[in-house]
Amino acid sequence: MHFFIFFFRFDYQKKTYLLINEYQSWKMTKDQSGKPA
Repeated sequence: MHFFIFFFRFDYQKKTYLLINEYQSWKMTKDQSGKPA
């Protein structure tokens, strides 16, 4: 049971990290393509 919780938390952290990474790259491309004059 303890191992399962640990694995779940690890998987959750990995997904969150991927989401943040994706968002940051999307923001960077958005800022580069459409900068307000």
